[in-house]
Amino acid sequence: MPIQGERTHVILGGAGVTGPVAAGDKIEKDISQIAHGFDVGSAIYNTGSAFAKARSDSGITLGVWVVSAVADVDNFTAVQAGFVDTLSGLTTGEYYYVSGAASGVLTSTAPTTGYSNPMLFSTSTTTGWVLPFRANAVAASGSTSAATAGDKIQKDISQTAHGFSIGSAIYNTGSAFAKARADSDVTLGLWIVSAVADVDNFTIVQAGFVDTLSGLTAGEYYYVSTAASGVLTSTAPTTGYNNPMLFSTSTTAGWVLPFIASAVTGSGSGGGGTVDFTAEDNILANQIFGG
Repeated sequence: MPIQGERTHVILGGAGVTGPVAAGDKIEKDISQIAHGFDVGSAIYNTGSAFAKARSDSGITLGVWVVSAVADVDNFTAVQAGFVDTLSGLTTGEYYYVSGAASGVLTSTAPTTGYSNPMLFSTSTTTGWVLPFRANAVAASGSTSAATAGDKIQKDISQTAHGFSIGSAIYNTGSAFAKARADSDVTLGLWIVSAVADVDNFTIVQAGFVDTLSGLTAGEYYYVSTAASGVLTSTAPTTGYNNPMLFSTSTTAGWVLPFIASAVTGSGSGGGGTVDFTAEDNILANQIFGG
């Protein structure tokens, strides 16, 4: 989660770490660290030599992983991205941020100082998706940014009469998946449908490579539409939210991008008032996808 002018957090070799391992619907790694002091649900980062509890009041202590399991005082499991079902005390349908006041704590209250460091979207009181989103410094006014299987993070979903097609951009209302639309910060896209088994079953991808799409133009960024629910468009928005979700590599394939959405700025800022991609976004993509 690189921040301009601050240290970039990457997977480091300290404390027995050799890199993330894809495990179906999540990227996770078992870690050995003497007297780690973590609990299930702790937000953590790496100091360069050891893992420590994250805190969002500084650009060098921002969260990168969520602890999904604690085997004993010296061993735990960290998740970088994907689905986790071992948590507790969540409120369904909420974004959770790294606290700026309590180390290792996730809170559903968006910060007004320090950094906005969203790490989780809850789908029940015990489950949610760990979000590999880039943290942003909170603006001076107190406003904040909105919040595998091999080469992708994916999950099979059962939902009666879901109504989705391959390529649909979707989000979760807290009780069900629905088609995303970028005209509101509560309907922003988080997943792309990569397969539809039948009217009640489909597969979603949070990040990584997808080759089941159609009708793309190679070499384009695709955004969640502000006008049509569930639709991805290569036209950057000029109102609502800039919610990039895909970079196409052919007419049928591309990379699902776990980028945080940004409110579209006023006109006159260039590019029709939209928020442009930065070198930091490219660094994040390279860290996640190995580019």
